[in-house]
Amino acid sequence: MPFVDTGSYPTRSGNHVVPLIDGEPAFRRICEGSAQHFELLARYHPCLNIRWDRAHSGNCQHQKSWIIDAHCDTATSFIGGINLNPNSVVTSEHRGEHQNHDVYVEVAGPAVVDVHHNFVQRWSEASERTRDDGHWGKRSNDALDFPTRVPRDRGDVVVQIQRTTHAGRYTDGHPPPGASPYPIESGERTNFDQYCAATVPATCARQRAATYQE
Repeated sequence: MPFVDTGSYPTRSGNHVVPLIDGEPAFRRICEGSAQHFELLARYHPCLNIRWDRAHSGNCQHQKSWIIDAHCDTATSFIGGINLNPNSVVTSEHRGEHQNHDVYVEVAGPAVVDVHHNFVQRWSEASERTRDDGHWGKRSNDALDFPTRVPRDRGDVVVQIQRTTHAGRYTDGHPPPGASPYPIESGERTNFDQYCAATVPATCARQRAATYQE
C-alpha cells in the first residue's frame, strides 16, 4: 500500500511492528506491557479519567488506541479495531457463531509519537467535554500536553499513522514533532487517500465525490 502526503502524520522509519490477531491474544499482550508498570502506577495513585466524544451524525469514530510509556523512548502503542466485548475478545482458533475476527497492531518506535498526538488532540477537543455529564474523574478537566520528542528507533519498519476526521471536529492544528502543520479544521481523509492511491483513478474520483458529500 502506498504512503500519502495529505495528512497530519509523515512516514517514520525505525519502528517495530507486530500484528496481533483477534481479541484474546491482543489484550493479553496489552496487559503484559502494562504489568511492568503496576508499581509505578500505584506510587502515583492513578485514577480513571474519561471524556465522552460523540461521533458525527451517522458515522462512528472507530479509533481504538493504547499507549504505554508516553513521552518516553520506550513508548509502545496498540492500534486497531478490536472491541472490548464478548464477541471480540476471543481466541484466534474461534469457530463459534457471532465471534468477530479482528486485529490490533503493536507499534514501538518513532511512529508512536503520532498515535500519542492523535490521542491528545482528541482528548483536548472531545465533543462532550464541557457538559456536566461529558467527563468523569478527578482530573478529567485537565489538559494533556502534546508530545515534544520522537521516541528512539526500535526496529526497521516504515510506518505512517492515518485517520479519518470530519471537518470542524478539531481546531488546534499543533503538529507532532518532525511534522509540518496541517489544517485539521478542514478535516482529514488519509485513510481514504491511501485507498485511492492504490485503486483505479476513475473509480477513486467517484468515491471521493461521494465521500465529501456527507
